[in-house]
Amino acid sequence: MRTPVDINDFHCAHGHSHEVLLRTTAKQQGTTLVGELRECLGCSTAKGLSKPIPNKTSTRADKKLQRVFVDLSGKARGQSLGEK
Repeated sequence: MRTPVDINDFHCAHGHSHEVLLRTTAKQQGTTLVGELRECLGCSTAKGLSKPIPNKTSTRADKKLQRVFVDLSGKARGQSLGEK
């Protein structure tokens, strides 16, 4: 008989699968899982939602160059599909 494996370690080692799949896999492999599945930071982060970014600003500039928008990704490499 194999040594028991903590279910949280098994969860990380098997791609952060859900508990039912983990228990099924462990049973097929002849592995005994011990402990309770705790909340996983990696899974919580992956399921998190980002804040929506508005397409339009709510304020306008009063003077020239008061509001400047900058593309932080740098110069585009290659040609865009819509432009020549």
